Amino acid sequence: MGNLERESLQARKGKEKTGRVTIRFPQRTHEQICALAYALDVTPSRATGILLEASVKNTHFIDAFTRHYLQGQLDEGRMRELKKVIRFINQNNPYEEQISWGVLLSYLYEELKLGANHVADSVSDWIERMK
Repeated sequence: MGNLERESLQARKGKEKTGRVTIRFPQRTHEQICALAYALDVTPSRATGILLEASVKNTHFIDAFTRHYLQGQLDEGRMRELKKVIRFINQNNPYEEQISWGVLLSYLYEELKLGANHVADSVSDWIERMK
């Protein structure tokens, strides 16, 4: 940081072909992204791309974020039941892969077609069906 010789993140776009993705953020989140973009001297679109790339490459972040999100949406009992589901899947997984919170939420999203305002209800309904 502070080195004028360092290549700009905006200039370092890469040679790969990119596409456009439309994402809507709440105003507060948009303002935070704009502040980050200003600090990085990039556009808000590029700052969002950097955040997405970092999150995809850092699976521990996604796992912690997803767990924190679910804890905010679900009561303690439902979280305990989801922990049991993850433990069961990981103990009985023939592929010896660990299922993370992000993978579980992704599966639930696809299975239930979760709406942004109905995560807790949809997960609770799914848990009840699985009992």
